Amino acid sequence: MGRHTVFTKAMGDRICQGIRAGKSLSKICQEEGMPEKSQVLRWRGMPSLQKFRNQYDLAVQDRTDAWAEQVIDIADDGENDTYIDGNGNVKTDFDVVQRSKLRVDTRLKLMSKLAPRKYGDRLDITSDDEQIVPLMVFNMRPAEAKKPKKTKKE
Repeated sequence: MGRHTVFTKAMGDRICQGIRAGKSLSKICQEEGMPEKSQVLRWRGMPSLQKFRNQYDLAVQDRTDAWAEQVIDIADDGENDTYIDGNGNVKTDFDVVQRSKLRVDTRLKLMSKLAPRKYGDRLDITSDDEQIVPLMVFNMRPAEAKKPKKTKKE
């Protein structure tokens, strides 16, 4: 069957530290001495491990900040974007460039979904000239709205 692991505070700290560093739970659980992902998810659901659940949830929130830093690192890293072909010519490795773009886009999309207030798109509801247009509201009953205005008789 799977790896059986008893929860310890040290194990919980190690899991949360990995999440805060930007790792997925799947990757963390593939490391030596780590429990299976399903076991960690069971621990999160146990009422007796409420402190671990809180710690885990905070780590997930912090992970978006780690992803933001990773986005910058990935975008700035052009080390493998080019190579020298057999004739000594510098060529662009478009597969590497596309993989980097995918890595950046995936993180940005997840960040905007998991932390929309911090990393989501913002709507600009101001006009170009920043003028506020007053809105006039009339509180009239439908019957009053249909009555014609009275005019003075001459």
